[in-house]
Amino acid sequence: MARSEDRELSRRRFLAAAGLAGGALVASQARLFAEAAATAPASQPVNLAKVPFGRTGLAVTLVGFGAIRLDDPPMGARMLKMALDAGVNTIHTARGYTGGKSVASIGRLYEQEPSYRKKAYLFLKEDPTVSEARLDADLKNLHTDYVDAYLPQLQRPEQAKMEDAIAALDALKKKGKIRFGGFTCHEDMNGVMELILEKAPKGYDCCLISTAPLRPEGGKAAADEQGQRFARNLKKLGENVGIISMKSGASKVVTRGPEAYGAHMRVLAACGVDTCVTSFGSVKAIENALNAGLSDLSPKPTDAAIWRQQWLASGWPCLMCGACTGACPAGLPVAALMRVRMYRDHYQMDAHARQELAEMHLDRATAMRACDGCTGCSGVCPVGLASAANVRQIVGSLA
Repeated sequence: MARSEDRELSRRRFLAAAGLAGGALVASQARLFAEAAATAPASQPVNLAKVPFGRTGLAVTLVGFGAIRLDDPPMGARMLKMALDAGVNTIHTARGYTGGKSVASIGRLYEQEPSYRKKAYLFLKEDPTVSEARLDADLKNLHTDYVDAYLPQLQRPEQAKMEDAIAALDALKKKGKIRFGGFTCHEDMNGVMELILEKAPKGYDCCLISTAPLRPEGGKAAADEQGQRFARNLKKLGENVGIISMKSGASKVVTRGPEAYGAHMRVLAACGVDTCVTSFGSVKAIENALNAGLSDLSPKPTDAAIWRQQWLASGWPCLMCGACTGACPAGLPVAALMRVRMYRDHYQMDAHARQELAEMHLDRATAMRACDGCTGCSGVCPVGLASAANVRQIVGSLA
């Protein structure tokens, strides 16, 4: 399904003026959005707009159902059914979410009402190493015999791991267990995208990537530079690869009401996002998303100002750029620890933060000693978030 000419014109204007195609993230977005809205057709919020998902041939809703908060299978199945009945057509999960209850919620719906398997595309995040045995177990728990997109983690630009993953994904496609293969990244996103663009531009069908670097300019110069680089890479990658956004802040914004969520999502669409994972934790949040006027994704005059205010209020400066990866002399996974901090402080998901930390198998005492007086990571973080104090605070409070 092709985007309308009006939406394409609006998107190009936004990207050109905001510098997301390769220049600076400038402050003229409000004017730009007003111009775009003046030429866009009248919005008719009846159905959720769908956009092409890379070269897969799928058409996806910008609103995607993130299942990371589903911790009660009966209630989770009802919430999922509500969203799918309204037209949301992508679901994202992973076996570890809420200790397996996320997968159980989806599986419960598919088992009780099999017709719902065809209502939405199912995206499954995987560990860094592809395992057919793990996939088979997931498929059994999900009560389905395939997933639409399978997304193993590629956190760093490591060519050998990328090539191994692509080969494994191709093998699973041939067996009919996955329709499309992708990757997940929320560490060195720029490095990973640049590796793929150079070595395997058509090796993947889609990706699940943090869009945290997409933010207004005005922060530290290093942060703006990372954002500009990310925007250029995202645009190039999106020419062939379906873009699934995570960590954009949508899950927090959706609790603030339809207007806030609509503005947030239209900005992401203008930046090249095809579908955005929104981690729904309540019926009210789903209602807000459905009432956000996303049948038309053309920018509105007020979107830029609302989006800018969201970032000012978020208190979440992490770019998830991976700059701190490998910066620790003691080998601590600083980038992953900053992600744990995000789950705890930004999303108020203490249980998931503890689970993520436990899976790192860190020795608390050793980690605390390693950070004593060290400044290795604080010197490389573009926004000054990574630091020995923060690492010690995370490990000390959650371990």
